[in-house]
Amino acid sequence: MRVLLLGGEAFPEFPGGLNRYLHDLRAALAGADVESDSVLISASAASPDLHHVAPDPLPARLTGVRAAAATAARRADVVDAHFALYAAAALTSRAVRRKPLVVHFHGPWAQESAAVGHSGLRVTVKRALERAVYRRADRVVVLSYAFKRLLVERYGVSPWKVEVIRPAVDLERFAPGDQSRAREKLGLESEDTVAVSVRRLVPRMGLDLLLGAWADLGQGTLVIVGEGPERPRLEALARRLDISGRVRFTGRVVEEDLPTYYRAAHLCVLPSLALEGFGLAVLEALACGTPVVASDAGGLPEALHGLGARMIVPRGDGAALAERVSSLLGNRTRLPSPGHCRTHAERFSPAQLGRRHRELYSGLPAPDSGPPLRRVVYVDHCARLSGGELALLRLIEA
Repeated sequence: MRVLLLGGEAFPEFPGGLNRYLHDLRAALAGADVESDSVLISASAASPDLHHVAPDPLPARLTGVRAAAATAARRADVVDAHFALYAAAALTSRAVRRKPLVVHFHGPWAQESAAVGHSGLRVTVKRALERAVYRRADRVVVLSYAFKRLLVERYGVSPWKVEVIRPAVDLERFAPGDQSRAREKLGLESEDTVAVSVRRLVPRMGLDLLLGAWADLGQGTLVIVGEGPERPRLEALARRLDISGRVRFTGRVVEEDLPTYYRAAHLCVLPSLALEGFGLAVLEALACGTPVVASDAGGLPEALHGLGARMIVPRGDGAALAERVSSLLGNRTRLPSPGHCRTHAERFSPAQLGRRHRELYSGLPAPDSGPPLRRVVYVDHCARLSGGELALLRLIEA
């Protein structure tokens, strides 16, 4: 069996949860005897099974994705798409349309754009494109039942087409280690109380609530790993709360160093407000033996199921977050043990990820040309779209 993976950007050249997930899925499929070709945005040169499209302006990118997908689809049994924009561009090729289509739903693209202040036009375009791609798919994969419900209710996808397949964590890279050595490497005091939060710094991550909770704690060091547009505001908030000396913003760190941050901490805190499909950081921390407190947003409770209700707090409730973090760090015997955390993470192995996808691909309907996709319409809204990008307005099915 051979699958064509249509992704976003190549990992680790471009960090991000979706990019890392696809990178890990590719390795998991190889372990399950499923061969793959990948079409990704990258400045690297192409290789026989990795078709890299240069990170050029949008029109050139879409043209490149279409051409690369059309070439790779000729030897694929299944197409598995992970980003609606590039899936739509690829589906204008007859070679791609003739294959069974799986689409991974990693989150509501249009809604996330609206949350960061994009224009109404851009959001409308993205929502129409998403809906068309998801409805065309033979199967749609989500990481949690929370996202299955969102996909059915918001996008009108039949629940019978939606498969819940849990993600996997690299259990070799993310593994328990010596906490004192990790702290020494990061310049943290060996006896200090330490919490870590590995997040993209955007409003929906709820990190302002975490800073407030840390101010109430009155001691210890909070390490926030990640980059994003919210960083200046969060740093200013830390100064106003008079905790700048107890909060460290690391910015983006290389993937090889991430386990060190988890190992150095007594607790990982993920106070998300919305749009959490599952939370790979949950599995990474647990695999390193570090307990996790998370909000009840999206799929986070599903990721923590079995570790105790005290590890979950109501989203957006700063007082509850402060109380829970304070009580758990004040009495660490209430935390799950490192061994318990690791055992929980081992349920999410690359082997099970590859096996579930092989089963999914094998059960798809036979290839069918289906209703032809007539075309994709590009509309130039230079005056209304930032950078004069060409927006992919909607996918029109015959």
